[in-house]
Amino acid sequence: MTPPPPTPEVREAVLAVTVTPGLLLRRTLQSFLLQVLLKARGFIVVPIYARLMDPAGLGVITLAGALCSLLGPVLILGLNLGTGLQIVHLRDREALARAYCTTVLFAGAFAILGGMLVALGVAQAGEAVSLGSLGSYAGALALLLAATALRELALLIPQLRQEAGFYNGLNLGMDYGAALLGVVLVFKGFGPSGALWAAGGMAGVGIAVALARTFRELGCRAGFDRAFLASALAVGLPGLPIALGQWV
Repeated sequence: MTPPPPTPEVREAVLAVTVTPGLLLRRTLQSFLLQVLLKARGFIVVPIYARLMDPAGLGVITLAGALCSLLGPVLILGLNLGTGLQIVHLRDREALARAYCTTVLFAGAFAILGGMLVALGVAQAGEAVSLGSLGSYAGALALLLAATALRELALLIPQLRQEAGFYNGLNLGMDYGAALLGVVLVFKGFGPSGALWAAGGMAGVGIAVALARTFRELGCRAGFDRAFLASALAVGLPGLPIALGQWV
């Protein structure tokens, strides 16, 4: 016997609206505008940093950003991709909450531990691998690495539920908040360290806001869903070479 289709109340945990051509066009334009605004931040901030810091300091920020972009997906084993592709198949709200909480806990532990290990490795062997300029900023680099790794995963449920206002607003708040705070700290004399702490700190605040909202709406169910985690890893890990290829 074919099971009955899930009720709207059950499906609402992930799919909040029905996709229509008009909605699809509106979401596409909103996403395009978001990307334009996020990219514009660099055109605004970089010239200011260039006036406040010497080329070496600006190079530290650029190198740290590139390293975080490269290692972000690796630190959580591709779970941002794997979770996004697998969680939409769950039709039970409780199962979805348990699966998402399991993934966040697992990815969070890996991101924090991995960020610390990479930062310590850079501090110890930076000169040998041409990353010596980052060696003095291990703490800020560890925070930024972990935050970069977890950012997309933290915003996954609002993105799937097409909560464009919250999703776009939080992304802009994190990026422009980090830019403003970074400029202030650099101006106050903290140099590259201030810019890196600002970027990592604002991303961390945004991640906390997104997760708190999602956990409040879904609830964080007790238990560890090993089966879902395994399925997400099975999808995410093979996708890592693609992510790395896009970075190059």
